[in-house]
Amino acid sequence: MTTAAGARRRRTTSRTAISLLLLALVLPALGAPGQASTAAKRQPDLTVAKVATASAVRAGTSMRISTTLKNTGTKAAGASVVGLSLSRDRKVGGDTGLAATSKMTPLRPRRSVSRKISVAIPSRTAAGSYYLVVCADAKKKVRERNERNNCRVSTKPIRVTASGPAAPSGGKLTLAPTSYDFQTVAIGSAPAQKTITVTNTGTGSLPALARAALTGDSGFAIVTDGCAGKPLRVGSACNLVVSFSPAGPGTKAGSLTVRAGAGPGLVSATTGLQGTGVDPLGAHLTSGVGGQDFGTVPQRVATPTTTFTISNDGTYESGVIAEPAIENGAATGFNIVSQTCAGVTLDVGESCTVSVNLEARAQGPLYAKLWVSAAPGGDLSFMLTGTGETGFWIWNSQVDFGTVAVGDQSGTQTISPGNATDDTKRDVSVTITGPDADQFQLGWQNCSPQVAPRQSCSIEVAFRPTSPGAKTAQLSLRSTPGGIVVIALTGSGRPMTVAPSSRSFSAFAGETTQATSFTVTNLDAATTGALSSQLTGPDASQFRIVSDGCGGATLTTGSTCSVTVLFEPTGSHGGRSAALVVSGQPGGTTTASLEGTVRAPAMFSVAPTTSINFGTIPVAVGYSERTLVLRNTGEAPSGVVSFALEDENVPGQFLIDPDECAGKVLAPNATCLFQVGFDPSQAGSATASIAITAPGALTGHVPLSGVGG
Repeated sequence: MTTAAGARRRRTTSRTAISLLLLALVLPALGAPGQASTAAKRQPDLTVAKVATASAVRAGTSMRISTTLKNTGTKAAGASVVGLSLSRDRKVGGDTGLAATSKMTPLRPRRSVSRKISVAIPSRTAAGSYYLVVCADAKKKVRERNERNNCRVSTKPIRVTASGPAAPSGGKLTLAPTSYDFQTVAIGSAPAQKTITVTNTGTGSLPALARAALTGDSGFAIVTDGCAGKPLRVGSACNLVVSFSPAGPGTKAGSLTVRAGAGPGLVSATTGLQGTGVDPLGAHLTSGVGGQDFGTVPQRVATPTTTFTISNDGTYESGVIAEPAIENGAATGFNIVSQTCAGVTLDVGESCTVSVNLEARAQGPLYAKLWVSAAPGGDLSFMLTGTGETGFWIWNSQVDFGTVAVGDQSGTQTISPGNATDDTKRDVSVTITGPDADQFQLGWQNCSPQVAPRQSCSIEVAFRPTSPGAKTAQLSLRSTPGGIVVIALTGSGRPMTVAPSSRSFSAFAGETTQATSFTVTNLDAATTGALSSQLTGPDASQFRIVSDGCGGATLTTGSTCSVTVLFEPTGSHGGRSAALVVSGQPGGTTTASLEGTVRAPAMFSVAPTTSINFGTIPVAVGYSERTLVLRNTGEAPSGVVSFALEDENVPGQFLIDPDECAGKVLAPNATCLFQVGFDPSQAGSATASIAITAPGALTGHVPLSGVGG
């Protein structure tokens, strides 16, 4: 029989069991939401911490912005993209989307990274006030704790102005000369003129040129404008003629300006003009002497010089002095030896000089006149007199043998001096003197030892050049009585010629260029001796004769032979030089210069620094990153670029993000961006080196260092 107390105990026990069962069922359900909440908190959260930009920009151009991206979450964010747009009302999803984006590398928790981005403002953008909207993770690639805090709007508006007319595509005006001085021009005289050449030295065509304009003082004028209304292609030119005609005394200045296009597309260039107006009666050339008598001199013997001083004793600067000249100088033998007057102007009290001598070309009295002129300034003349001593006379004062092959001898030429007096010329000597006396040879002659009155004699002379170039000497006859007579001897030694006379080659080390043929020609009358060909010079081993059609050959007049040469360089890049020499006797030597350039292979450089020191970074919680620009400074494209860490004293402290450079081939002078990070896991100094490699390229290195704090 069950008692009441036993029933109560059974009911209490049942209720306790049920309560425990319910608690066991409820506790797991209560624990699940707490765990899910903790997991949700360990997520990245990308925000834009900073936006800075210009206050104004013109549509159709670009501007630079600065922005800072921050991961405020508790988990690293993967790579993402920043997007940009313009908004009139500061709302996200604004009026004008911008094409510019910036790739962001993975970002650790509570870290930030800054970027400078070039933003192109579309030319169709309407003028007005806009705000710049910058959004992290614009392509929604990162799963974040909060997806609604990714964007930031600039605090200040940007004023966008409408795009103007397009500028000429690369056109550039250049005027030559860039300045011009008309010097002194007499008031009331004919205008002085100058042609100005206008050239498009840019990289694109220019539209029709406007009419040229003059500014500044009066007196300058445009005589003809051959440029107005004329478009200029790259490298083409046109001409203007300007003049200067002063209305009064003094220095005048002006400017000639030529323009193409309008507004923002305006291209212009200016030439400075200057000139001085002078009173036509205000300058006067004068000298303290009126002439010079050189006395009696032997024929063809140069006298000492006489110097004439010309001064301006007027009240204004003279005009430009013309080249001094001697009237009747060629017939008599009066010569200007030196002068300081031609092309100069003389201020009041200034002077210049002209020095004259006499080489009598005839016997008896000799007369000539020296002229010095300037406008303004007037004409100044000096009477020159002298007497050629009676003795031998000659029909020709110069014998020219023309061009003779080096090593060959010309035919003889006969000189026939005559005794012009009634006295016998005794003790006659015939000599050849001068800088190239050994190139001329005396042959048979009957002038020594004496020549009878009113009789002539004969002298044979030949020319045998031993080297190329012009040769000069003098044949002299001396006698007692009778003085001296001099005959000038001239000739030129000409070797064979080679074409081309020079050749430039270019190749990479280990390559071989195409061969170049050099043609050797005998232009002279004599047949050459057997020829030989060789390469000489400091880098002769870098060139090679492929075929030699000249070695052992002889060339008659007008005939040719050829030698073929190529360039096969070795060693480092840079210049090489040598020469191809072909020679024979007779015939002389002809030389072609050879220049070679060993081109640089693909080579890497980094900027803005060639080594990186990250300084001290806290261990485990610190991270620093740098962005570098990689450039191919060589002359050949690289292979695919790759990066590797070398010489790490503590592995795992430095990180490389190839970014834009990943899998890229760099053309010469092309660039890409990559990032380097320092994330120390232990205290102490860490060092390493980045090796930048590519097939066919020289390896580049970037030293790295940092300290874990």
